[in-house]
Amino acid sequence: MEVRNRNTQAKPGEDPANNIQPKNAAKGGLVGMWNSLAPKWKNWWVRAVFAFTMIGIFVLMIQLGPFGLGLLVYFVQLKAIQEIVNISYQKYIQQNLPQNLPLFRSLNWYFVFVVSYFSYGLTIQHLFDEFEDRSHSYKLFKSYHLFISFLLYMGGFIVFVLTLKKGYYKIQFKLYGWAHLAIMVFMTQGHFILQCHN
Repeated sequence: MEVRNRNTQAKPGEDPANNIQPKNAAKGGLVGMWNSLAPKWKNWWVRAVFAFTMIGIFVLMIQLGPFGLGLLVYFVQLKAIQEIVNISYQKYIQQNLPQNLPLFRSLNWYFVFVVSYFSYGLTIQHLFDEFEDRSHSYKLFKSYHLFISFLLYMGGFIVFVLTLKKGYYKIQFKLYGWAHLAIMVFMTQGHFILQCHN
C-alpha cells in the first residue's frame, strides 16, 4: 500500500524531499484524513462527536434552568409523537391503500397543539398573574381556559368527522386512535414532569 506520493515537479530552489505529501492531501485536510480511516475508526469518531454534542446540549439545557428543561421535555415529546404517528401511517401505506387521506397529518398536529394548550396553559398560568390586572384578554384566558380547550378539541373532532371518506372509516378511526394514544401517553407524562417543579 502506497502511503505517500512524490511530487516530481519541485519548484526552483526547493528540496524535492520536502514535496512528500500524504496520499489524500489533494482532497482536503480533514476529508482526506476521514477517507483514509478504517470503518471501525470512522464509527468511533462519529459516536464520540455525537456523544460530546449531546452532553453539551444537555449541559446547556441544565444551565437554562427549569425553562430549558421544560423545552427539552416538550421537544422529546413532539419527536416521540411524530415517530409513533409516522409508524402508524407507514403501516397504512404498506397495505397498498390510496395515500390521499384528507388532512391526516394536519389534524394530528392540531390535536397536539390543543393538548399542549390545555396542559401547559394550566401549568404556566401562575407565571402571568401580574398581567391579570392590566389585561382583560388574560382574565378571559384564565377564567375560560378549560372551555376554550374543549372548543378547540371539538372543532378538531368536527373537522375529523367532515374528512371521513366512505370505505376508509375503519382505517381513519384507527389512525385517529393511534394519534390520540401517542398524544395521551407522551403529553401526560410531560405535563406531570413539569408539574413537579411547582
